[in-house]
Amino acid sequence: MDDEQGRPNQSTTTKTRSGTREGLIDTFAVQCGWCFKWRKIYTREVFEEIRMRVKEEEFVCNTIEGVSCLDDAELEYDSTRIWVVDKPGVAKTPTGFEREIVLRKDNSRVDVFYVTPTGKKMRTLNELAAFIDANPDFNRLKSLLSQPQK
Repeated sequence: MDDEQGRPNQSTTTKTRSGTREGLIDTFAVQCGWCFKWRKIYTREVFEEIRMRVKEEEFVCNTIEGVSCLDDAELEYDSTRIWVVDKPGVAKTPTGFEREIVLRKDNSRVDVFYVTPTGKKMRTLNELAAFIDANPDFNRLKSLLSQPQK
């Protein structure tokens, strides 16, 4: 869904305390490297693009069309949310797959799961590689698994 200016709806690497599904991250955000304001990212795909490149290309407000460092922050860092930092440089989730980030009940850490287009949930890249080996339709993804994480 888009806002009135045609920008995609944004989300954060945070979970509201009321939450959606138990422990599931419900909002994605990034912090500007210049003004340090938090900007919501409206889609998981855009967030993953930013996360994938953040080591090479620092995020700044004007990365989002129509937004600048002069605009108010879209999120304030406070205790109404549980803030979780995602690992930078992780490759974008392949089309058809989903990357779920789930906060443990004790808030000690997050677990990352990859959900295949068939609905199977996997925890490790080794499991994902075995799935790809067993399903030749996904062989094009092998190169993503062999790329070192920066």
